[in-house]
Amino acid sequence: MLRLAVALTVCVLASVGGAAEPPLARAQALAKRCLELQGQVKLLAAKKTADEALALAEKALGKDHADLVPFIDSAARLSQSTGDLATARRLFARTLAIVKRTKGLASDDVARALQMVGLIDWQRGSSTVAEPLLLEGLAIYEKNHGTDDSIYVASYLEMLGAFYRVKYDLGKAERAHLRVLAMREKKSGKDATELVGPLYSLAWVHLTRGDHVGAEPYLQRIIAIYDKHPEQAETATATFLDQLADTYERQARVKDAAVLWARSEAVLLRLLASAEKDPGPNRWKLPFALESLAAHFQRRKLPEKALPYLYRSMAERESQGNPLSLVGPLMSIAAAEDAAGRPAKAIPLYERAGMLQKAAFGGVAATGPDLMMARSLERLGDFRRAKAALERAVKEFERMYGVRHPMIGGLVASLSAVAWADGDPKRAYEHLRRAIELVEPQIALVLATGLEADRRAYLDSVAYQVDQVVAEALAFGTRELAELTLTTVLRRKGRLLDAMADTMGRIRGRLATKSDQKLFESLQEARGRLSRLVLAGPGQDDPAEYQREVAALESQIKALEVEIGERNADFKTETTPVTPAAVRAALPRDGVLIEFISTKKLSPKNRLEPMDSQPRRYAAMVLGPAGPIGTPVDLGDAEPLEKRVAELRLALSDPSHDPKAAARALDEALMRPIRARLGSSRRLFLSPDAALNVVPFGALIDENGQYLVQRYVMSYVTSGRDLLRKRANGGRHGAVIIANPDFDGGNAPKAPAGPELASASRRRSQGYGSLRWSPLPGTADEVKAIGKVLPKATALTGNDATEAALKALHGPRVLHIATHGFFLPDPKNAAQREENPLLRSGLCLSGANALRGGGDEDGVLTALEAAGLDLQGTALVVLSACESGLGDVRAGDGVYGLSRALVIAGAEGLVLSLWQVDDTATRDLMIRFYRRLAANVDRADALREAQISLLASEDRSHPYYWAAFVPSGLPGTVSFE
Repeated sequence: MLRLAVALTVCVLASVGGAAEPPLARAQALAKRCLELQGQVKLLAAKKTADEALALAEKALGKDHADLVPFIDSAARLSQSTGDLATARRLFARTLAIVKRTKGLASDDVARALQMVGLIDWQRGSSTVAEPLLLEGLAIYEKNHGTDDSIYVASYLEMLGAFYRVKYDLGKAERAHLRVLAMREKKSGKDATELVGPLYSLAWVHLTRGDHVGAEPYLQRIIAIYDKHPEQAETATATFLDQLADTYERQARVKDAAVLWARSEAVLLRLLASAEKDPGPNRWKLPFALESLAAHFQRRKLPEKALPYLYRSMAERESQGNPLSLVGPLMSIAAAEDAAGRPAKAIPLYERAGMLQKAAFGGVAATGPDLMMARSLERLGDFRRAKAALERAVKEFERMYGVRHPMIGGLVASLSAVAWADGDPKRAYEHLRRAIELVEPQIALVLATGLEADRRAYLDSVAYQVDQVVAEALAFGTRELAELTLTTVLRRKGRLLDAMADTMGRIRGRLATKSDQKLFESLQEARGRLSRLVLAGPGQDDPAEYQREVAALESQIKALEVEIGERNADFKTETTPVTPAAVRAALPRDGVLIEFISTKKLSPKNRLEPMDSQPRRYAAMVLGPAGPIGTPVDLGDAEPLEKRVAELRLALSDPSHDPKAAARALDEALMRPIRARLGSSRRLFLSPDAALNVVPFGALIDENGQYLVQRYVMSYVTSGRDLLRKRANGGRHGAVIIANPDFDGGNAPKAPAGPELASASRRRSQGYGSLRWSPLPGTADEVKAIGKVLPKATALTGNDATEAALKALHGPRVLHIATHGFFLPDPKNAAQREENPLLRSGLCLSGANALRGGGDEDGVLTALEAAGLDLQGTALVVLSACESGLGDVRAGDGVYGLSRALVIAGAEGLVLSLWQVDDTATRDLMIRFYRRLAANVDRADALREAQISLLASEDRSHPYYWAAFVPSGLPGTVSFE
């Protein structure tokens, strides 16, 4: 910042030339004085002086003279530095208007002015206003300097990449930084230190997504570059070694991390020893080396080791007579003392740092110490002073950024937490409501475009608000906090799924142009190739080459998704905020919504600890057709509840096991605490979360020994928000049944018979590691029986039951698929965990045994490919396959598997299974289900009645046979006409 200000002031002196009039001569003198003040880091005085210089220059030159620009820019940048963003924006806009008039619309000066105006808009939270300005500036530079190796374009792209990173549009950020990297490689070679900037930016993109495996090669390459240029940056080498060590630890590669931590420490100790031997003109190196070593220990969460170096550094800097240089050590010492459990020692250090910064920069600089000090005060229980520190920070941020900037949301949430800890429910509610309202528009903006991973990263960054509102509602039990909790859960839960479905639907609605069609087809084709490649595995090929091919396809898919997002940037994911009142109005008269919530178990004592170390709990919100919204129901700690879920699923997996004890135990923990709020309602809309997504609620047993399927009609929804979705207008085609595929694919070479358990041969699921999928003879009878109920249905069986035929469908009214399904659990290998979870579940069709399904298909439809099916207008999809409802279980967004993929594809209602299903029992269940549907019975009622009929039979009464299938989606009947 200082170097930039110096350059600007010099620019003022050079551009104006000799003093023609006294006011201009005085302006020049003030510009020189401004330079001196900036050198002394007296920015408030420098700003005042720059304003005076501008006023005198205006008096001499007029308001719009071209020579006025350096004076305007100097005043603008100092306004920006001291937090007066409104003034800075107004001044930079003046510069833009002048240079457009005097230099032409396509000059570099216009590009620079556009950049500055855009950056101020960005700082003030107006990214939608900033982006077109920044892109206009880039276009000017590219036109003037080319797009391949221009230093101007590369620098601009670096800034643009940073803009997109903060905006959480990480796909665009990645693309910008890759362009910069290519430019600098072309100019300076593969091993130049100029590459470090874009390489680290690319690593940061992956780290923001939580993709530590993806960040690793960029960090390794940076270290390799510095190893070839050790004279340039030993401390930088240590910093990146630490960063890579941290990524290894997050991948549970503890030994690899330890090696890097040790190497980094050795580098920094050598640097310190060298600095201690040189007390001469390079004395500045000593505090720098001390602080670098302290930072290393702080990154390792070893504050006691960091503190001696920090205290030495502060003493050294005090002896050098530059008060402002003490701010860094003061803040670091305070943070280390707090981390070591001594918050009382941290507070005066933060206060001193704040006073030093405020003297130089104004209020803007004091916000950091205030925010950190508030945490220490909160740990001490001094809530009055903590509140005052936070209020000062909020006030300063509001002055700089305006009262609606989403950045303020985190500060206001902290104010709510202080009120919570102080036992003030009214203030806790008011602050938290404001915090949530500040973030909501930003969520809608991020979800409107971008990659799925980027959207998820942003939602993860604001997930603490759900945890906090649930915790405060449970703590205080007030009506206001209860309503805020339900409102927040309804708006946030499953939000990513809605955004993906909305985007896919809008894309299909815009496929009128050939370019849109080609783009969408390219995306589907790339996803198909990635699915085939991953399912086939490396085989006899070179594993490294296989990984490169996978990475290349993933990069291609990212680029296509970014382009699709750009073409749909004018659409918003939501137009009307979701409210409990709107959801209540959509409930049937006898319906009740149960929103289950997996959340961090926050308290005033543990709130300041790292979120990933917090214990989890489950809670539930109940919304009926009338009456006040009740406080959340606390369902207890997650671990014992999830243990009961696992015990029930184990008991249901084999009909020889008695599931009643497990079913009663889970009901006691999960449903009995809720039952009193259900009243006489018998129609439940269940919105599970996390591990509860795999619970067959109908198989639970109540305190009267009755299965819940006998007591309630249950439908699963991702969120109560689903009840507000518009119903489909009806499919474009009739019913389609795909069943009994020839897994050997007719003329395809038969795969060798692999190990196959006889007891599992008739189950409609097998692990994909099995070499051969066995026939399912019951599905042939299923097709015939359903065909009698749906005589106009199109049936695709045997060699006709292909992946290509399924992909060619366009909006069938009903889609029934009876085949093997698979779900591959989350792999244990850390590198594999980054694989798209939609590649680990799917359906097997004709040719699946040989991975030859005709044409370019392999006979296996993964969930990733299923997301691209055209199911707009499809009222019902029935997957008469095993484990079709499973996938990666993620809190807040349901299950990442086939069910999620089919919703994205446009399906209105689903029936899916939660475990491996008996072939003949499934056939019987499906026949009864369709007969009830044909009698115009609601989807959920029809499935329930079919399940009860099996429950009443002698040989199918065990829930293994009937409870696996669950209905999800909107209620309603299905017309087959």
